[in-house]
Amino acid sequence: WPAEERCLASSLEVRPYDDLWFASGSYWILEEGVSVCDTLKKIFGWNNAIPTSQVAQQIVLFGEKLLHSDKLYSERLSRAITPLYVSLNNAMNERSKEFEVAKKIMEGKKVIW
Repeated sequence: WPAEERCLASSLEVRPYDDLWFASGSYWILEEGVSVCDTLKKIFGWNNAIPTSQVAQQIVLFGEKLLHSDKLYSERLSRAITPLYVSLNNAMNERSKEFEVAKKIMEGKKVIW
């Protein structure tokens, strides 16, 4: 969903395709089929969890997009949303500061449950 088209991005701005549902609103996503070995994931920090604030932003973006989506997208989203909320729940249970930021991001927004 980043609006601009670029061919080059910093590894800090990119996530592997496996993170598509978690990170597509905040990061560039490698194309499907691009193989990423564990060494590269470690070097680029892609084995680190996506920040809770980014997960919250993703949920908000899905809520906005769902208003204009088709049935297939809705079905895919219904399967993908649970891990996002698990991530938020884990942050809440850890009483992390990230969760407080996530709450502020989601407050008053249309989100998917």
